[in-house]
Amino acid sequence: MSKLIGWGDVDNGPKGKKGGGTDSKYLKLSGSIQGTSFRIRPVGDPCAFYAYYVASPDDPKRFNRAITEDPQNCVIAQKYNIEAKLRYATNVIDRADGKLKIMEAPASVFEAIKMWAKAAGQEPGGKGGADFEITVKIPANGDKKRTEYKTTPIIQTPWTDEDREAVKMVNDGKLWDLEKEFASTPQAEIEAKLFGPKKTAATGNAPAAPAAVAAKAGPASANDFGF
Repeated sequence: MSKLIGWGDVDNGPKGKKGGGTDSKYLKLSGSIQGTSFRIRPVGDPCAFYAYYVASPDDPKRFNRAITEDPQNCVIAQKYNIEAKLRYATNVIDRADGKLKIMEAPASVFEAIKMWAKAAGQEPGGKGGADFEITVKIPANGDKKRTEYKTTPIIQTPWTDEDREAVKMVNDGKLWDLEKEFASTPQAEIEAKLFGPKKTAATGNAPAAPAAVAAKAGPASANDFGF
């Protein structure tokens, strides 16, 4: 299950080309051997969730992903001994084109933002937040599992008129609903989603999972940011 949390609840090379600036509502943090840099401004609170990644039986270069309600008691963990990975997502303004997008990233990226928040005494997604540069670097051998994410605070950036407009331009003036975007896959369907339709999920009473991460209500609309 994905849950909105507070920034304080987050756990856990040379600069290259610039990334971002697409029409998608998702900001994809794709990397390169030289390093690809993205400049973002967090908006609101982050969302935490646990996801499995399994190589696709049809294409080993691709991975199937499924978000689990409960990483400890999930049928995938019990049957395949696969560990779900903790991931985070948040609304951000992509400085490459000024648009409001969803950024998903490993825990290390959000941990760095959390540490800035602690030192600065500010909420990263609030009016006292900052711009951050995230440089994504893939090892020379091309092993994407060892991709590095260097996250650096750039400058404290109060909301601008352009930032307010970016929020108003999408989703009826509301932030993207992260809990909806990263909803968990039902236990009866998660096995087939990861391994293909030939797999049959275990039946029976799947445990009703408690929230894996403590929830904290986040802002839902532009008005919550003091725009």
